[in-house]
Amino acid sequence: MSARLFAAAMLLAVTATACAAEFSTLDGAPFERAELGQGRLAILFVIAPGCSACEEATRWLADAAAAVEDVRPLVVAPEGTPELHALAREIPGVTVIVDENWALGGPLDIWTVPTLLTAQDGIIHDIRDGPFDSVEALDALLELSASQGSPSVLEGAAPPEFTGRDASGAEIHSSELPLPHILMFFSVGCPGCWDMAEASVQVTELAEVVLLVAPGQLTEEHWARLEQIFAEAPGPWRVLEIDGAVRSAYRVRGTPTSFILDARGIVGAVVVGPMRPSFWYEEVREVVGEGAR
Repeated sequence: MSARLFAAAMLLAVTATACAAEFSTLDGAPFERAELGQGRLAILFVIAPGCSACEEATRWLADAAAAVEDVRPLVVAPEGTPELHALAREIPGVTVIVDENWALGGPLDIWTVPTLLTAQDGIIHDIRDGPFDSVEALDALLELSASQGSPSVLEGAAPPEFTGRDASGAEIHSSELPLPHILMFFSVGCPGCWDMAEASVQVTELAEVVLLVAPGQLTEEHWARLEQIFAEAPGPWRVLEIDGAVRSAYRVRGTPTSFILDARGIVGAVVVGPMRPSFWYEEVREVVGEGAR
């Protein structure tokens, strides 16, 4: 998954950065931003006229959506031109959204068209820059349809169990972790992950922070950086190396993705992407309560 996906893992969070943005359909009806967080979506960014590949990609999207019925096709364009109106009449099964200020594409760093984005329940699944063909468009929708869903489905339940290795190489089963705790899927090449680590220092007074990383990812330099970040932490933190099967079990599509477990071992909240320290602290406190540790 690209760094662009890691930096903007939540589709709704991206549009929230431009709170004044207003979207409308091609016929002028309002398009509610909340709809971007509902179900499986395939969003194609285009311009018309001037982009013959965009017209082809729109037709391919419509054909793919007809074959994969649980994916809703959307087309986003900066203006509702006569050419776009004509294309929409030709392909009535696709909803066209006018985003005059590029409030959706801009924060996602989408500046070339056509670009196809797939998402489920507000979580970005994939971004494919053009050019691509009809087979690739269909593959993108099939992959989305076959995905297990967003990590938020784990809220309110005990999470999957797993075994990881700590800094000494010892195996630690997830059931051995003191409650409450936070499982944070972490990547060293993800700036948001380091931001989230820094935001978690004070959070350790409420719950232990457990960073989950791929085997061999942390170098001595990375370890030193983490130790410096958590040097003044009021509570415990640790790092566990986990394999890709754990990521899949937790439906993690990008990092950082954090799971807050309460004193019963139940996932009280799932947070995708980084948060400001004060907001993150309040999010954890809401789940685990004051003085949890």
